[in-house]
Amino acid sequence: MRSRTFLTAATVLAAVLAAGSAAAASLSDLSFMSGCWKGKLAKGEGTIEERYTPPTAGLMLGTSQVVENGRTGFFEFIKIEQQGDGVVMTPMPMGKASVGFKLVRFEGRRAVFENLEHDFPKRIVYGLREDGSLLARIEGDKPEQAEDFLMHPVACGGTNVASFGWGWGDPGGDIGQYRNPSGIAVYRDPHGVASVVLTDTNNHRLRAFTADGMFIEKWGEPGSGRSQFRYPQGVAVNSRLEMVVADAGNHRIQITQGPPPDMMHLPGLYVREFGREGSGDGELRNPLAVAVGPGDEIYVADTDNHRIQKFDREGRFLARWGARGHGPGELDLPSGIAVDPKGFVYVVDTDNHRVQKFDTAGTFLVEWGGSGSREGQFYRPKGIAVDGQGNVWVADCNNHRVQKFSPGGKFLGAFGREGRGPGELSFPAAVAVDGQGRIFVADSGNDRIQVFRENPGVARLYSEGR
Repeated sequence: MRSRTFLTAATVLAAVLAAGSAAAASLSDLSFMSGCWKGKLAKGEGTIEERYTPPTAGLMLGTSQVVENGRTGFFEFIKIEQQGDGVVMTPMPMGKASVGFKLVRFEGRRAVFENLEHDFPKRIVYGLREDGSLLARIEGDKPEQAEDFLMHPVACGGTNVASFGWGWGDPGGDIGQYRNPSGIAVYRDPHGVASVVLTDTNNHRLRAFTADGMFIEKWGEPGSGRSQFRYPQGVAVNSRLEMVVADAGNHRIQITQGPPPDMMHLPGLYVREFGREGSGDGELRNPLAVAVGPGDEIYVADTDNHRIQKFDREGRFLARWGARGHGPGELDLPSGIAVDPKGFVYVVDTDNHRVQKFDTAGTFLVEWGGSGSREGQFYRPKGIAVDGQGNVWVADCNNHRVQKFSPGGKFLGAFGREGRGPGELSFPAAVAVDGQGRIFVADSGNDRIQVFRENPGVARLYSEGR
């Protein structure tokens, strides 16, 4: 086997191993390797990506792929199996049969596989580092033959809870173009047509479409007057089919009508507004998200005041909760908010990398998340939505993915990865779901909208198996 050929499974860890007998280990001890991993090659612009199934029935299966200049330069399949009282890894470079490497040392979350009869490599090491990354290493007879591959966890295609359907949009200011779309909501127009409204944030306007992406109408322009916006962010639709907009740069909530029912009316007619810059009751600082409750009450993520405020449908102040901090009920730059049909309020606590759940009066109920990129963790999440079953969808912005949870915070799957291709995401800022299993994502860094279809079987596997 050539040295570069086995660059793949080689993924991990350490260098010179201390002498001593190998610690007894079973296949289940290697569960730290399960999941999907991606990293840059030490030389050039290429990437390496590996994935491993969890240990099941005495077997783990893996793949490794090296991509350089947009093409696969190397791939291999990997089998790790329990054999008697030992564990053996068998790589199959370019799909061809190879030799086995026996697990000879296991220390904490570091596994060393060895076959001294093989030309190269003679040793393969995998180790999980403190920061959650996976370091793979291959070694030969000479120190200069050693090569390391550092990989970080990424969302697995095999656990995708949704698949790409279609999308639209390009960067710019013309029709069909957007600049940093940051809020999105779904609704049915007066004729029953499934529709989407989004905030075209850096173009200071709103856009409306049918659910399949056909343009309906746009309204708004830069400014602080009626039906004008300054960096609008979140948007929600009330029972009157009015658009409730977090007009962030103007430190207010503005309510407008949506697309007109006929050609005789103008789009986006002004209805009312409330809020002004400040920190008192009813005052706002850079509100980034808004949600409408079952009774058309309005909940606002008052972001730079690190709190939630509640108003009636006319914009009269009702209540507030939250203060800057890291404890239960405290917030740090909340940037997303959603309300389920029962009135429970879900808040994206962005700089605390978590979601918090409250009752309608603001009483803290539960939280989940934590900083990171593994399942159920977040890195500066933003948008949030609740579907008809009460499940929670979160735009995990800086992890370039969307995650799904039960109402209590149990992980139910994810989809998306960083990129510009179909189904890939760049800093998604908002998510919305409809009753037909469609998930609409404001793919902000790519200046477009993407629509995904849920794979309910994936969520069932998580729900029943964990």
